[in-house]
Amino acid sequence: MDNVLEFKKESRIYAPRERRAGLFHVCSLGRFCCEEKYCTIRKDYPNFLLLFTQDGGGRLMYEGTSHDLKAGDVFLIDCRKPHVYHTLCPPWKFIYLHFDGEVCQGYCKAVKEGFGVAGPLPAGGRRRFVEIWEEMSLQLEDLMQVNEARISLLICQLLTLLLETEIRECSFQRVLQLVGERYAESITLEDMIQSARMSKYHFIRKFKAETGYTPYGYLTSYRMNQAKIMLCDTARGIGEIACLVGYESQAHFAKKFKEMTGLSPFNFRKIHRMQ
Repeated sequence: MDNVLEFKKESRIYAPRERRAGLFHVCSLGRFCCEEKYCTIRKDYPNFLLLFTQDGGGRLMYEGTSHDLKAGDVFLIDCRKPHVYHTLCPPWKFIYLHFDGEVCQGYCKAVKEGFGVAGPLPAGGRRRFVEIWEEMSLQLEDLMQVNEARISLLICQLLTLLLETEIRECSFQRVLQLVGERYAESITLEDMIQSARMSKYHFIRKFKAETGYTPYGYLTSYRMNQAKIMLCDTARGIGEIACLVGYESQAHFAKKFKEMTGLSPFNFRKIHRMQ
């Protein structure tokens, strides 16, 4: 049973003429703008719900856990299980999709194990989520001309966004952990690629898109940040610091340091110790 208060909505409800095996099916989708007292409480609802927050904030309570939702966050739940979601920071604006189908259980289980019940999408994923949702909404404008196969593909693409977010974040998290643990050693591009478990082409392209650095640029930046800490907080010699951050040559270290900071290690230490 739903308990819903104070909201503005734009929604479409659709019942497919024939439920084809192996496809996802839309039950309803819509756009909500919810004020302070909005709350939905359900004990059992026969489909799955995918909800993306565009502005404001809300809270989901599901399977004994509370999830605070902000702009860019998405959640996926099985509505057959008791759940509550309500406004936390009004106005809470979100788009949603209720869907079902024979393939839902397995696919949604994979999303939950990887992405989780709720979490943020990266900027590119947010834009893509809205684009897919908008296309699906257009597909449902004429209920007599709905392309069931296209709708199923669009739902699959939305769920895949969540899976890709988990895979990408885990891959790069392993690389960042590798750098954090072994920056004093000789780390090669091949070491990073092996840690990410991606092809060389995709790793280099996606690493830059996600971090803003090339793989080598990130390693160099991390090393220089560690060097800055040592220059300011310790009395170690510059040659020793160079070795501790992965440079065999003090001259090479000093050259890289000046390229990134505009100062020699000696002058950087002198200026920052005077502050």
